[in-house]
Amino acid sequence: MTALLAPAFAHRASAQASTPIATRTPNYFYLSGEDVDIDYWTATDAGEPYLRYRSPDGEMEFAGDQVRIAGSPEFGTLATVMIGSVADGYTLDLTVLIPDINLAAGDEPTPFSTLAILTKDLTTIAGPRLIEGAIQRYQSIELNGVAELVES
Repeated sequence: MTALLAPAFAHRASAQASTPIATRTPNYFYLSGEDVDIDYWTATDAGEPYLRYRSPDGEMEFAGDQVRIAGSPEFGTLATVMIGSVADGYTLDLTVLIPDINLAAGDEPTPFSTLAILTKDLTTIAGPRLIEGAIQRYQSIELNGVAELVES
């Protein structure tokens, strides 16, 4: 019986594969979690990435080289900004994981869930060899968001 179904299934699969689906890629992401709101644009009118971070400690904006972008087949896009530092103490980076998203037809935003990771990287004036234990400390933030294509 399996042999009888295989040719019909193969025909249906090849017919589905030959029908192209029009997808669009978002350029704006709004994310929120506990005490955190993030706006991320893949490119502004100037062609640079832009990230705005709001927390109980205030609002910070980052553009261009201040937003470090890395692509990952496993995670999508990682957008990282430095949100704090203490000389001879630590730097504090925020990394937002932006999954690859294909927008549905129409103008409706596409909801998704993701994470942000706060990385506290301990430092000393003499370098990391003077630090005992873990040099990086992590805190994850669960985020819900929407992705959309914003025409400028």
